[in-house]
Amino acid sequence: MYLNHQRSCSGISRLTSHAASTEMFQTHLHNRTGLPTPRKGVVTVELAMVLPIIFLFFFLALELASINFARQTLGYAAYEAARKSSIPGVARTIGEDEAMRQMNLVGLGEGAVIEIDNSEAAVTATITLPSSGFSWGPVGYFGSYTIRESCTVMKE
Repeated sequence: MYLNHQRSCSGISRLTSHAASTEMFQTHLHNRTGLPTPRKGVVTVELAMVLPIIFLFFFLALELASINFARQTLGYAAYEAARKSSIPGVARTIGEDEAMRQMNLVGLGEGAVIEIDNSEAAVTATITLPSSGFSWGPVGYFGSYTIRESCTVMKE
């Protein structure tokens, strides 16, 4: 039980319990007739107005996080594909297989296009992934978005 220190009009202090001070506060919520004021349900209406906006921001953050995750994964997969393809005597498909393996580890391989350009001095691996491969949210803010990551590795 909490005790509140209150000063009366006559200047004499008195201690009241928390329940008594709560009761005094609640009497201010009633009008002169003693009936409650017509504010019942205001919080519900405010929640109903604000909750969709909060959900939109939540799903937007989820979509942005999934785009960043996919971009980082594709960058690493392109690096691994270029690195494997730069080894002398290795077939080009080894690099493509390594890129697909890296993307399939996190579930991003579906719909990816892998291009490996093997010139005399360098190997360039480019991976393109449409948004259908990484969109997690039900809203789909970035429905037509495509990620393209590329990595060039010099041959020795």
